[in-house]
Amino acid sequence: MRTHAQILIALLLTAGGVGQAADATADAPSEQVKNADLSELYTIGKDTTWVTGDVPRTRDGRVDYAEWLRQHYSKGITRDNNAAVLIVKALGPAIFDREVRAESLERLGFEELPDTPGWVEWDDFIARKQAAAGASPDLEEVAGKQFKRAMAGPWAAEDCPLVSAWLERNDRAMDQLVEASARSHLYFPYVPADDPPTVIGTRIPSLSSLREASEALVARAMLQAREGGLDVAWADLFAVS
Repeated sequence: MRTHAQILIALLLTAGGVGQAADATADAPSEQVKNADLSELYTIGKDTTWVTGDVPRTRDGRVDYAEWLRQHYSKGITRDNNAAVLIVKALGPAIFDREVRAESLERLGFEELPDTPGWVEWDDFIARKQAAAGASPDLEEVAGKQFKRAMAGPWAAEDCPLVSAWLERNDRAMDQLVEASARSHLYFPYVPADDPPTVIGTRIPSLSSLREASEALVARAMLQAREGGLDVAWADLFAVS
């Protein structure tokens, strides 16, 4: 059974297009074919080229490949078994580009925007601290050292107070991500931003938020390992494994 991370990476990478390896054993084209003017070999037009079968179409009659992909990969997907629903609740709807945000949420079954404060990114958290009155001028450097320390191994809250405060701010979101990792399916809908829709125009969720959330789960696991919360630590590590 694939892990949550493997499924996520495979899904997000395929969102940019669909490819198929060429058959290495196929006969090479003849020199005549290779040197020929393709316009002399094929005449493309409504009288020579058509699509058969029950396939989704764009308004101008072409195959809607994005819709076909949605129909294919959404089979068996429900709000209760789809990890993407909890990921959106954890990280907030802003993980989708604004152009496709409303449709992406609708296709995931959200009737309204998720009730979530959204993920607070590390850089934004530190920037707010710096903007506060009396902030140390070298706060950014200190924050960087604390973050590296928190990722290196078990640590105590007093060792990395900035990281500890950041994790506390995102605690609810991380719990939702752990819950998401236990679900059986992960499906983000293919939603192109262009019209007519194309697969290459599909917008994928933000990878930066997912990557940072994984780092946060590792940091929290290291904190819990030091403080004796081994069950939480194992759950966090399994969620990113």
